[in-house]
Amino acid sequence: MRRLSKLKKVRIEEYKKFNQQQQNSQASLNTTRYSENQSAHTNRDNQPVDFTRVKLNNKTNLTYQTLKLFDFAENSQDPTDPVKTFDLQFVGIGGQSGHRKIWKQSMLNQMKQKHPDGIKLAIGITMYNESWLLFQRTILGVLQGLTEIYLDQLRTNNCVCWDDFKDQVLIVLIADGYINLGSEFKEQATQLGIFDASAIDPFIKKQEHQAMKEEPMTIYDIKRSKLANILLECEDERYKHSIPILNLIHCFQSNIPLKLFASKLDADLGKFMQNTVNFVFAVKQFNNLKIDSHLYFYRGFCEYLNPDQVFLLDIGTQALPGSISKLVRLLDYGKNIGGACGEIEVEMPQFSILSSVQFFEYKISHFLDKSFEGCFGYQSVLPGAFSIFRWEAIKGKPLESFFKGLDKQRLSLSELNMFLAEDRIMSFEIVAQNNIKGKEAKYDLVYLPEAAALTDPPEQFSILIAQRRRWINGANATFLHIFANYGKFSNSSHSRC
Repeated sequence: MRRLSKLKKVRIEEYKKFNQQQQNSQASLNTTRYSENQSAHTNRDNQPVDFTRVKLNNKTNLTYQTLKLFDFAENSQDPTDPVKTFDLQFVGIGGQSGHRKIWKQSMLNQMKQKHPDGIKLAIGITMYNESWLLFQRTILGVLQGLTEIYLDQLRTNNCVCWDDFKDQVLIVLIADGYINLGSEFKEQATQLGIFDASAIDPFIKKQEHQAMKEEPMTIYDIKRSKLANILLECEDERYKHSIPILNLIHCFQSNIPLKLFASKLDADLGKFMQNTVNFVFAVKQFNNLKIDSHLYFYRGFCEYLNPDQVFLLDIGTQALPGSISKLVRLLDYGKNIGGACGEIEVEMPQFSILSSVQFFEYKISHFLDKSFEGCFGYQSVLPGAFSIFRWEAIKGKPLESFFKGLDKQRLSLSELNMFLAEDRIMSFEIVAQNNIKGKEAKYDLVYLPEAAALTDPPEQFSILIAQRRRWINGANATFLHIFANYGKFSNSSHSRC
């Protein structure tokens, strides 16, 4: 035991020396690189640098802040309802008290100040460890869609300048785990001006240093509860009694110009390509599945900016020209539409039996299933890979039921199978809800075949089987749940009931 304790002390001392060297080298690097923004790194009292909130790149107005979700809801609105009622808020990590608000110089705060009642559209893109090429495909479709939405407004004599338009739209790319980001992706993102690993590394080393006081380990070995305790040492009583969501995001906010993709967009737009769009690259510290990414998108960014519509995409899914603008226009004119989706087509760059089977399957499911369900104003699933929702229709009960899948320890076996397809739960709850804040709710779910997107199918048989097992089990369990709760349909204000 004595030998182990001595060894532990030696490891701690070695780590302290190494960490001090890293801090010195990082400080010299930051002094050279960010001399224009020295006030963001140092203060008048020469206190330690706070790396949880910095400005990085002047060309794209790139800023960085470490953010975390807190649940300030003390009690559920309905004690008999096992679904947790969330009242989540973004809180910045850092500062002397361990917390701070959204940075005033950040793009998010500026959008909030310009549009306190809410923005028009928030686009959420989820990723895991996909390549930079797949990101380019997805963001190209998004930029094409935003350009078409703006041009549609000009055609309807709704003349607004681009700067006013872009402040009503936010693109959020959420990466599920910092350690899963590929080196090529980080390099390309840094060159584009939407990411900078030098802002994250000092924060991670600081947490490693605090954890080493107890036991030598890296940041990825620290249990989430222990990391939460390290990060949430606050003086404010309001934060002490709140419930932390055991993850955090490294939030990079920037303005990316359309001209970066000018070779792939319409060259006739000319000077219009000099305009920029608001972009957030949110890198989660820990991998915690796609539903956790949606938690930060919905309960973080959407709750903060209150968009009228939210659009969901998976990285690698490319919306075809005219698709995003058609879905947005559909919700603009159809006030009783709570959500909609288009057709997802399987891309086949090279012929293969596996891709052909999936192509046929996708076509049949859209031509038969979705078209038939549309006759009743309902869609059994609005896929998170390509769909749009009205924020007012989902931010209450539907999202509460959707995020019930976060706490899998409290779910039964049937519920665990059901939440393999949580998108179906969202669709059911949108239609089944009776009222929203005292107002009658009778939302339809629509399939719009004119809107289409391309996706890359699984190329390995084992991956395809695992995907289909998850989909089929989730679909069957959800069908039984809907059948058992059919009374919610008949008691709702849905126009087809």
